[in-house]
Order: sequence, then C-alpha cells, then structure tokens
Amino acid sequence: VLETRTLAPGAVFSFDLAEEADTVSISGEGLERRLTLSPYSADLGLLSAQRAGIVTDAALETIGFDDVTSRTFRKIPAGHAGLAWRNLNAMARDYTKDSQGYVNGNVSGDHVLYTSSGLPAEFSCERPFGFHSVMLSAAWLASEGEVALIESWLGEQLIASDQITLSALTPLHYAPMLKAVTRVRLSTKHYWQMVVDDLVLTR
Repeated sequence: VLETRTLAPGAVFSFDLAEEADTVSISGEGLERRLTLSPYSADLGLLSAQRAGIVTDAALETIGFDDVTSRTFRKIPAGHAGLAWRNLNAMARDYTKDSQGYVNGNVSGDHVLYTSSGLPAEFSCERPFGFHSVMLSAAWLASEGEVALIESWLGEQLIASDQITLSALTPLHYAPMLKAVTRVRLSTKHYWQMVVDDLVLTR
C-alpha cells in the first residue's frame, strides 16, 4: 500500500496518485470498489452502497471496435459483442482531418466509436450485464470541457447518472463498476460528438 486516505461521506474527492500506483481500492460504509489504473485520469462516478458494484475478482471483457469494419467508417451493427447499439458509428482514428479527439481518444487498435451528430446514443442488452468502465473523450478541440451525461438503467429503473468533463487531448477512464445494467445512455450537454473506446463489461 502506497497511500491511504479517509474520505468524508457525501464529499466530492479528487487527488493525484503516486506515479508507481497501479490500483485504487475504496472500501467502507457498504462500498467495495477496486480499479486497475490506466495511464489516464479516472472518474468513478457517484459512489453509493445503493449501487451494487462488480466483485473485485470478476472476469472482465474488453470490447474494442477494430473488428466492426476493415474500412474507415461504418455504423456499428446490432449484435456486435452481443449488444444492441443506437446512434454509434465505428471510425478509423485518422478518418476525419484535424480530429484531435478521435486520435487522442483511441487507446487500442485504430478504430473508435463516436456518437453520431452528437445526439444521445445507447448500448443495451435484455440480459443484465456488468458495466465496469469505458474510455471517453471529446471529439474536437473546440468542444474541450464538454460535459457528458452517462445514465445506466436496470430494466426501467435508472440506477446511475453521472456527469463527467471530457477532453479532446486525453481520454477519461470512466469506471462506475456497476454490477447489473441493461442499458447505458451517452449524451453531451451541447451535442458535441463523444469518442468511445475500450468498453469493459462483465457477463
């Protein structure tokens, strides 16, 4: 253990970690969360004992988007990775000229997803799945600081709603680590496109 901090109930917290840190663990008050860190900033959303979390030893499945198409652009088909998709396109990172966020938001392979026309987008499945994390970015430097709203449902019940700030210069590792959802909705406050890569689920 490199460092231990006490978090005040109900308080927003943000802190820098030691360069050698590779995991963050949060426990107490009915919470148990553990995240393997990436090179990017992480946002865990609202931490609440009412939000059932993924167990720490659960098998994680990373969904990339390079196998959606060998071409530069394609609407992501229904059934990709066993999910339904709405208003999301797969695109090669260098397809659009001067697209800082599409390049910087690409963390694996050479394709990302983005929200078409900046309109709300969703991925879903009738059978509940665990929503562990995803890499999110703003598509354009002009939209630096855009606010994204990430809403997660289990059936008809909204179980999580988080606002996060996006950058076109680097992705944000959004990691709510929700045990069971059936639908996740991605939207932005001013209808700028959002870039999506490396969606991590449990089944």
